[in-house]
Amino acid sequence: MQRLKTMLNSIDHKGYPAYKGLKGGYDFGDYRLGIDKVQGDPFASPSRISLVVPQNTHAIPKEFYEQKHRRIAVEDHLLRLVCRESEPFNFKAKGSGKSGLIAVSCPGQEIVERSACHINAKNGELTVRMSVGFPANGRSINARELGKIFCQFIPEIVHHACCYANIDAQKLQRAAVNAYLGQNRYIYIRVEGVNELNDELLEISKLSQECGLEVFELNQAKNKNTTIGLKKIFIA
Repeated sequence: MQRLKTMLNSIDHKGYPAYKGLKGGYDFGDYRLGIDKVQGDPFASPSRISLVVPQNTHAIPKEFYEQKHRRIAVEDHLLRLVCRESEPFNFKAKGSGKSGLIAVSCPGQEIVERSACHINAKNGELTVRMSVGFPANGRSINARELGKIFCQFIPEIVHHACCYANIDAQKLQRAAVNAYLGQNRYIYIRVEGVNELNDELLEISKLSQECGLEVFELNQAKNKNTTIGLKKIFIA
């Protein structure tokens, strides 16, 4: 962080192109900031940054992202949190054009894999990509305002939206369960024999109960050709 502050002080009030020298990575202790793309002027498309939060900082349990379908749902939930936590800081830093813009690609209704938020299942690193309007007065750098964004606003967003201790764990778990069940709230479970429940069904029942969901067994049908049966489960 100190290296970034020093660089900001050195370019304050210079012409806007001097911002290009900030491109690179910076260690903020709990996470790493990457300035990936710097806009050409304050009226151009905003700059692109990335925030890499290690597993020992966000502390999200591994079972939430070890399986792809759960990981995507958890990423979607975290991205919505980042979007919500970013809103109060949007344009709070002042300047010309897009100065002070802080935005993420907020998801719609569909839960799909997005580059704006990703958890590396191998090492647990959480990466969030954002757009930031680097502040200027006219076309002169306002480094003090950008310092507010990087040293005050972004750490608050990371703290409140990306750390397991500060988010609603039950809602995060519910997102993972809903992903497990799929978009259709009916799910067929293969079981060995009509009366036996396999591990998958037991896991659904356990997670659903923990999230306050109810599981209703509607019917079961035995496959005439094999000993494999089907159970149709409705998740309320």
